[in-house]
Amino acid sequence: MEFLDTTIGRLFDKLVREKGEQKLLHFKETSISWREIDRISTKMAADMLSLNMTKGSRIAIMCQNSPLYLCALFAIWKIGGVAVLVNPSYKTHEINQLVDYVGFRGIFCDDFCIKKLQKTTSVELIHYIGMDAWDSLKEQSRQISTSEAERVARQAQGVQPRDMACMLFTSGTTGVPKGVELSHFQMLNVAMRAVDAMRWNERDIVCVSLPLFHVFGLSTCILAALFHRGTLCFTSSYKSIEVIKCVAKHRCTVLNGVPTMFLSMLNNPEKPNYDLSSLRSGIIAGSGVHEKDFLRVVRELPIPHLMQSYGQTEASPSITFSPYDDPVEKRAKSTGKAIPDVEIRIRDTKEDKDVPAGQRGEVEIRGFNTMGGYFRLPEESKKVLRDDGWMKTGDIGYLDQEGYLYIVGRAKEMIIRGGENISPQEIEEIILAMDGIAQVKVFGVQEEVIQESIVACIVQTKNHSAQDIQAHVRTYLADYKVPKYIFFFDQFPEQSNGKVDVKKLKAMVDQLRKTPQPSPALSSR
Repeated sequence: MEFLDTTIGRLFDKLVREKGEQKLLHFKETSISWREIDRISTKMAADMLSLNMTKGSRIAIMCQNSPLYLCALFAIWKIGGVAVLVNPSYKTHEINQLVDYVGFRGIFCDDFCIKKLQKTTSVELIHYIGMDAWDSLKEQSRQISTSEAERVARQAQGVQPRDMACMLFTSGTTGVPKGVELSHFQMLNVAMRAVDAMRWNERDIVCVSLPLFHVFGLSTCILAALFHRGTLCFTSSYKSIEVIKCVAKHRCTVLNGVPTMFLSMLNNPEKPNYDLSSLRSGIIAGSGVHEKDFLRVVRELPIPHLMQSYGQTEASPSITFSPYDDPVEKRAKSTGKAIPDVEIRIRDTKEDKDVPAGQRGEVEIRGFNTMGGYFRLPEESKKVLRDDGWMKTGDIGYLDQEGYLYIVGRAKEMIIRGGENISPQEIEEIILAMDGIAQVKVFGVQEEVIQESIVACIVQTKNHSAQDIQAHVRTYLADYKVPKYIFFFDQFPEQSNGKVDVKKLKAMVDQLRKTPQPSPALSSR
């Protein structure tokens, strides 16, 4: 498959000339054309240039999904800036960590996030726009001067395909999220291959329920639209009922999401009241999906051409897709085959050698889509990037004789809750900061629908309650990182080498969870 050697801004400009007044986006009661998105984003770009934001400037976006988000993205890309995508549910503590780590030149935010940002330091708020100001912004964009538009156009000429387009964050063993830098070239060519694999076209209407600060939503929803040229419909929230309503209202044909979202839709008692028969395809990814759950989604939603995909933020993000014409039983078992121009191998981590088909090992990839490294973290980058171009994924899997990839586990201790990657160490450090906490071990346990819930096992010298622990974590971290289960121990089981016996600890937790208790906070004493 050939590569497209251009920038996101230039491809968007080309489509604006072709699509003009055709609608690109529906959100609530608002419908917005390609030309209107272009005009508003040009106005935003001109404002940034007036504030000395130029090529390479790291400019954060911290918003809920909205037309503002889409316009901010294209505005940053037009001037050659790096769009730094921040989870809007982050608390002040987490935002300050990112400010210190990345060094934002400015932040686009909405009224959902402004109070948190006002508590941060050394951040220049270049735009704070609530949805109630949308009409005002549209009016300002109609009055953009010729000189402003020309200045943005001149700036866009200096942007190159290999320049960084985005920085997204992935949790890691360090606790603090690591910045993954991805280029225009990488993201466009991955999105193009996704559209080819899914056979989307301009008749498609995509329900965008994935958060845009995740590379999954950014790639398969926003950037993919530059190739299939269809229509996007943003949901007003990520709740399953809002997704259901959006699909029914706009007769969406495409729905991409994490397994949790699809399962939540099936379990929603309101589902039978809505007609979802327009759906024909979508991508289920972001975390592993059990075969029985995949088959249930395909048959009960129904969504006949639902495809599995395997990817990582560090891979821009797509690595595999299910072949389009495969029977559903085959699509349910594996994550598919490598996308064009990407290689996959399975590695024996102890002997550092390839293993044959059918044998498990660490999944490694090589191709145009792999990141250059983690922002300002050379040692962390060396842990995953080999000198010969192969990248370690940290996942365990195997390839069959036909080249289908099967993911069977994670080498990392990452917790995946509803598609969110959560670092156990980050939570442990917050709990350990409390007075009277001697030891903490955090891990995930399997749950229906959300994949995993967070468990915190604690040895303490003071009488903290479960509610005390949860309230403390909630003060510093996003709500989805707050442990659901908290168990208190006199001491942790240990291995002969003195390390905590995590396997035995998990078995103890499993037994405790099966025992009826008056509270989620239990003591093993």
